[in-house]
Amino acid sequence: DSPKLCGQHTDTFCYLSIRDRHPITITKIIDQTFKLGCSKPDFEVDTKTVAAKLSRLKNRLQTDKELELIEGEGEDIEIWNNAVKRLQPNENTWFSAPWLFYRVLHVPSNP
Repeated sequence: DSPKLCGQHTDTFCYLSIRDRHPITITKIIDQTFKLGCSKPDFEVDTKTVAAKLSRLKNRLQTDKELELIEGEGEDIEIWNNAVKRLQPNENTWFSAPWLFYRVLHVPSNP
């Protein structure tokens, strides 16, 4: 079994990405969502709801909370949820889990 990439070791790219890069990326997405919502009066997404979900995601990531199952529709939600359910208790937080971050970001942006 090969070692998994995760953010448990502070001297790794994974750790630095989760600690530094991902929060910045989420903040930029929040900012862009508000800009888009303000510039298009007929924008169909509730920007406050999206921003709140992304802010919660950012907080959970920064405080190394457990990964959560995804609710909603999408062709790979079941795959994601099954992968999260298979994680061991010592590998189901943002810094201990194998790198799964990017799938989660898509969900809050759905109307």
